[in-house]
Amino acid sequence: MIYNGIDLGDYLKVYGYSGVDNIPISETMWSPTLGDGGKISLFRRPTLTITVSALIETDDTGTLDEKIAYLRTIFTAGKDFVPIVFNERDSLTRRGRVTGFTQSAYYFTIAEYKITFVVDPLRYGEETTVAGSGTTISGTNSGTASALGKISFTVAGSPETLTVTLAGTTGAVQLVQPENDTLDGAWVIDLDQRTAYLDGALAMQFLGFENTTFETFEIAPGAFEIDFSATVTEAAYTYVERNL
Repeated sequence: MIYNGIDLGDYLKVYGYSGVDNIPISETMWSPTLGDGGKISLFRRPTLTITVSALIETDDTGTLDEKIAYLRTIFTAGKDFVPIVFNERDSLTRRGRVTGFTQSAYYFTIAEYKITFVVDPLRYGEETTVAGSGTTISGTNSGTASALGKISFTVAGSPETLTVTLAGTTGAVQLVQPENDTLDGAWVIDLDQRTAYLDGALAMQFLGFENTTFETFEIAPGAFEIDFSATVTEAAYTYVERNL
């Protein structure tokens, strides 16, 4: 197991998991109220509770009590999700937090522990960048869940509008040139955070919200195509593979 970047292979011998395959099949929609009384609908995905069974024993790495003392400093409850790799099962990264570290047996030089985690059901692979050509980015999402990455591109020629669309869906992000300004520059559209940046600065004032549908701009597993309504350069889509 690798918890928050720390390889615990010398401290734990994991021999069992429960709850790891209980993939939720539904999501909950909620609508937080904005300052002006408007609402934005979002989906909240249920978390999983995973219990790991492990042995801790005295060996060349340290005594049983030394290992337990060290692990108690690692498995501390917190609010933030951290990366976890259950590498006894696969090499993909989960995100979650520990909720319990409980001793179930103690035999002087060996002990059994139950470690519980709350985790996001998604597993994350490597970051991938797909380069575009002309007015199109074409690629393949090799994960088993939709990807929410970042679309980057550079605009020149001061177009009045520029719309980025996901082929085969209603997903679109429209940029509109405001008065006394230009769309020219280096853009990054973050599909996960639903934000747009121009030359590194947040640029939500450039979005044409009536023609922007972030909620359907999710790159499904398989082949995908992202199109631009005007010529751009240095177009690319960068995402982290997600798997259920």
